[in-house]
Order: sequence, then structure tokens, then C-alpha cells
Amino acid sequence: MPAAMACYHLSGTVPAERFVYRISTGYAVHTDPVEALVRGICEVAERDANAVLWLQRLSLPALDENLWSHRTRELIQWCAMRFLDVHLLDATTDIGVPTAYCVIAADHDRDVRRVVGAGAGRNLTAAAEKAIYEAHGVYQHVHSFGDEPPEEVASFKNIVDGARYMARPDRAAAFDFLLTGRRKPEGQALPSLPDAPAEALDRLVTTLTSAGMRPIAVNRTTQELHDVGLAAINIIIADMQPMSLDPLAQFKGHPRLYDAPRRMGYRVLEEKELNPWPQPFA
Repeated sequence: MPAAMACYHLSGTVPAERFVYRISTGYAVHTDPVEALVRGICEVAERDANAVLWLQRLSLPALDENLWSHRTRELIQWCAMRFLDVHLLDATTDIGVPTAYCVIAADHDRDVRRVVGAGAGRNLTAAAEKAIYEAHGVYQHVHSFGDEPPEEVASFKNIVDGARYMARPDRAAAFDFLLTGRRKPEGQALPSLPDAPAEALDRLVTTLTSAGMRPIAVNRTTQELHDVGLAAINIIIADMQPMSLDPLAQFKGHPRLYDAPRRMGYRVLEEKELNPWPQPFA
């Protein structure tokens, strides 16, 4: 495995190693190494979904309110009291990892109009809670910057620059395809993963290999983590669509970017038709 794909802050890279956008996707730390593997795979699947849905402008189905937990309802109500509209969408892909996507719309806000977040979990109920927390965290983080966001995408330097750029009121229409929604097919089974880590890992690996994907786990556990009973894992699945926050490096030639929407029943945009707006995820 090339070190550039498994080491987020690898220093001293040479030009030949700059074939990948390095980000923390697939990193997980846990007391149980097997659970760390599960969570790492789930995050890769979540980031894959983020990249595909944004570039292909997928109109995702709204998340069934019956799947909202009590905590999710409290969070939505809390946001509503602050004039923040929460839109929860089902972003689960053909891989079957329960994934929720959240769009927070703040039509009253003069600076931050739209932000997004995502979450993956054992089921959509857990994923939805994560997505709301993440989206609201982005909303607060974008607000914390005292300066104006970059005016040109070529000048992005911070991993939050895409979110800041896309949050501006004059770019709110770029999110309309997410807010229209489509009906979820009646009788479709809800995705879920077993609670037991070993069973969940077996399900995930079986699903991935059946789809022709090879998940690779890199043990990044340092001596310090090992001494306190923690395991650090990084999962790489090159067959999944990378999520890049660099608007000039979006990996638009990856086969999955076009195969996944087709398998999920969506229309497929050609490369020249892909979403031109920067990835708003942060």
C-alpha cells in the first residue's frame, strides 16, 4: 500500500506520490480493533456517498420520520427555534451501509445560507443523529471565521474553504437538487448492520468483495495508543469514489462515479454534465 494513501500527514512526499487527495477518510480508533475496522469501512462508504451524490446531483429520498430517534426530534426542534430548517435524506448506496445526509437551510442568515453533514451507522436512526450533529457543527464553524471566504476555487487552502464558499447566500440555489427529494420505493428493506462487530465486519467484507471491491486495512496503532488499550486503523477502498475537498481534483474518471448511480436507479450524468460547484462538505 503506498504510504501516501494510508498516512494523512505524510511529510516529504515526492511528485509521484501526489496521485491521491490526502484526507482522514477511513481512520478509526477504538478499544476493539474489529469495531475500529467496521467504523473505518463505514466512513469510507459515507465519503463515497458524499462524493457521488454531489457530483452526480442525486435527488435523494427524504429520510422517513418514523426512523427519527427522540434525540433527532429534539435536535430538529432546537434548530427550528433558531430558524434553521433541517432536511434529512437517505444517502445509503448500493453497498448497504446506512448513511444519512443532512442539509441545514438558514434562509434568514446573511452569511451562511446552506451547510451539509453526513453520518453512517449500524442503522439510519443512528446515522441521522450523526449527520445533524455534523451539519450543525459545520454551521457554527463556518460562522466562526472572521474573514470572507475565498473568492476563487483555485485559492482554496483550508478543508473548510469549500463549505465557506458554498454557504454564501448567492450560492443557495446550488443545493436545490437536494431539497426537492424523491419518493423512496415502497416496501424497500431498511439497511442495517449487525450490532456484533465481528458479524458487521463479515457482512461488510462480503458485500464489498461481492461487488468486486478490495478493502485494505492498515494498522496505524502507535506504541502510545497500544499502551492504553486502543487500536488505530486506516481503511482504504480504492474501488470507491474518493471524496476530495479540492475543487480542482475531483477524480471524475473513476468508474464508480457513473456505475453507482445506475445501480441505484438514478439517471447518470456524463463527465461534462457533473456538478461544477465545489464540494460543500467539511
